[in-house]
Amino acid sequence: GHGSNLVLVPGSYGTLAVSAGGTMTLTAPGTYNIACMTATSSGSNFVVSPTSKGITINVSGTGCESAPINFGSNTLINNASEIAANLQINYAGTGTLTFTGGTSMYAVVNAPNAAVVLHGGADYCGTIMAYSIDDTGGTNLHFDAADTTISGNSASTATAHATGSYNILAFRSLPY
Repeated sequence: GHGSNLVLVPGSYGTLAVSAGGTMTLTAPGTYNIACMTATSSGSNFVVSPTSKGITINVSGTGCESAPINFGSNTLINNASEIAANLQINYAGTGTLTFTGGTSMYAVVNAPNAAVVLHGGADYCGTIMAYSIDDTGGTNLHFDAADTTISGNSASTATAHATGSYNILAFRSLPY
């Protein structure tokens, strides 16, 4: 909520929404089954705690099919461990996952049917498996070589099961 701090334990929830400087702490380790995640304004954060443990967030998109994750300017999921595998986000739907950060994010995003939009000019460290990735916002993408599994399968196996085939992509930034 607005300017408030809330601590959640693993479990099933509807829409998780944080606004105007609020913080929602997701207690690790554990699995969160949610409908939607929204952080609407600068300084709104989801925090993984303690940082030495990991969480899995399963997003259904129920009631927010077009935008099951929507993070506005300077909002983020704070995974202070800087270990991408400590924050796994799974989404099977076809909506758009929007991460508009401004600060670094460490995560594994498993959304093979969805569009993922990254904005904010920060660093994304980890793995993204998506139908499409829009990085027109200047986010620097860094693959975490330690990420060898997605949903308990090897990264190549998980991708092959989700899409029928897989491609290894390399990114290189070129000035125009």
